[in-house]
Amino acid sequence: MRVAETNWDPPEDGYLSIEEQKIVEEDEKRREQEKVAREKEEKAKQESELVEKKRKALAEAEEFFKKTKKSKSGKAAPVAGPAPKADPYGKWKAVETK
Repeated sequence: MRVAETNWDPPEDGYLSIEEQKIVEEDEKRREQEKVAREKEEKAKQESELVEKKRKALAEAEEFFKKTKKSKSGKAAPVAGPAPKADPYGKWKAVETK
């Protein structure tokens, strides 16, 4: 005959008292707070690096545009890059309808 009773064995290491459970819980909270603080510091550091990179890029762009402005003789400074084609798609042809 089977009965729906269960058998439970106590843990080998024993039980934790309520005081010990509180200590463990406080330790876990402290570790989580430290983790969050480290993540905030890392994020702030990354943001400051990004701001610095943007500032440098803007300074470089400003310097580039200063160089490409017209000189005193009135001629524009050359711009880097390939020369544009005069007619990249070929000549226009009339469409004949039949």
